[in-house]
Amino acid sequence: MTWRWRAVVTMLGAIAAVGALSCLYNPPWLADYTTGLLPWDQESDGVRYRWTKARASLYVSASAERIDVPLAALFRTDDRSPFVVDVSVDGVAAGRAVLTDEHWSHLTIQMSRRKTRRQLRRLDIAVNRTWEDAGYGVKLGEISAWPR
Repeated sequence: MTWRWRAVVTMLGAIAAVGALSCLYNPPWLADYTTGLLPWDQESDGVRYRWTKARASLYVSASAERIDVPLAALFRTDDRSPFVVDVSVDGVAAGRAVLTDEHWSHLTIQMSRRKTRRQLRRLDIAVNRTWEDAGYGVKLGEISAWPR
């Protein structure tokens, strides 16, 4: 193999490596990836929701200026102590909701304006308590995002 062919093969290998690494930086499957969330369910009035565990994570668009996080608690026993839900974006505290009844509550989060080349941002949800028998936390409705 001549030096020209080696240069071409090396260049093509470098281009393929950059392409593979860029796919890992913004993986297309990440938009649908969640942890700590049960499958979708639906209330009798048609509202869709998922139960959280004590900790849950999902991804939202990085272009969102603000997001609306609908939350609801279910009090199955006489224990009426509130559910406290802390939400963070990319590991930074972004909001807190205190749920004292079974009505839907909406937590609006202003997204930071920091520049990012990523297409998605991680949303972490932490609930202060869960049902002991099932490990469920709170109901998480469909999140709305308003892009910039």
